[in-house]
Amino acid sequence: MSVTFQTTGELMREATRVFTQGDDVREVSEIMQLQRQVSDIHEQRELASKAAILELTAKLSAEESKCVRATPDNQHAEVLQNIENDKFALAKSINHLDRDNQALTSTMHKLDGDLDAIQARRQAVEQARTVGVPQNKSIVSLYMNITNIKWDFEQDNLVKGFVTKNNDVRPFSLDPKVQTPYFIANYLWEKSM
Repeated sequence: MSVTFQTTGELMREATRVFTQGDDVREVSEIMQLQRQVSDIHEQRELASKAAILELTAKLSAEESKCVRATPDNQHAEVLQNIENDKFALAKSINHLDRDNQALTSTMHKLDGDLDAIQARRQAVEQARTVGVPQNKSIVSLYMNITNIKWDFEQDNLVKGFVTKNNDVRPFSLDPKVQTPYFIANYLWEKSM
């Protein structure tokens, strides 16, 4: 597999970007904050659901206590109809609360899955950073010390930089479209030796 100097330049820019950015830590903290907010919303809705159920239970108890009192026969049918209407409304309200609770539970499970995936990604990034970055830094440092080449990454279409040797600075600028990779490698080797 042949690696061009343009690819090498791109790799060096990417390595420089990786060493100077902390986006993963920011993304993980934003996700953790989002998870806390979702948990708070879920907890608030669950408390509201419990309060509504308690309120409806109290109303049901109050209606049941009204039914215990002796009423004339003609009022029993009306009271029973009101109770049935209230019972239907309560059942409907409970069904809505159950659906809301299921939706929140489903959302919470999805967010838990997302959090697990994010934590796995964070661990992978952290491992890559703790293992790969020092290793890559060492390799790049070794190459730079051996060849004394300092790269200029400002122009993507040129292999450009300078070689330092014995208080001497030798600049170079090569066009990979004009020169072959073999020529460029030999030219840089001769400059660095």
